[in-house]
Amino acid sequence: MPGIGTERFPKAEYIRSFGLRYFDFVIVVVAERFREEDRQLLNELRKYNVGCVMVRNKTDLAVESELEDNDVPEQDTLAQIRQDFAERGIPDVFLISARKKLFQWEEFVKAVYQGVKRSRMNMEFIMEAVNDVCNTCLSSRIDCKYIPCNHKFVCFSCAKLLKSQN
Repeated sequence: MPGIGTERFPKAEYIRSFGLRYFDFVIVVVAERFREEDRQLLNELRKYNVGCVMVRNKTDLAVESELEDNDVPEQDTLAQIRQDFAERGIPDVFLISARKKLFQWEEFVKAVYQGVKRSRMNMEFIMEAVNDVCNTCLSSRIDCKYIPCNHKFVCFSCAKLLKSQN
């Protein structure tokens, strides 16, 4: 999606225009610079309980540039990037290089997977709880959550039946 705060997509209308409050999960990606609009976007997503992560891409280029131009070691450059984000109110940022899959690439992929999984589990819970009807017998009210499959909302009678079948 296009960047927030551009002429075509002003920040005041961005969340509403793209319906981001209805997304399962959002990855906010920045490259060389982090803007105030990016922080505001993260705050809005959190306000609507949308799972999200902040990613600083092209970290490899920053590391290479600092090493070549200023003789700054990789760890110092990474620490400086983290500090810059923390000073702007973003303490948790994934530093990656999508081109080379370096730095925190694996942690980033795991965080996205967990975030989407958590969001979908919450949605299942909400959808089934809204129905308030056992999704096994379709007649009794939901009394419990059947743990072995961890997503079945059932009445107590069906829970006993399901347990006896395992």
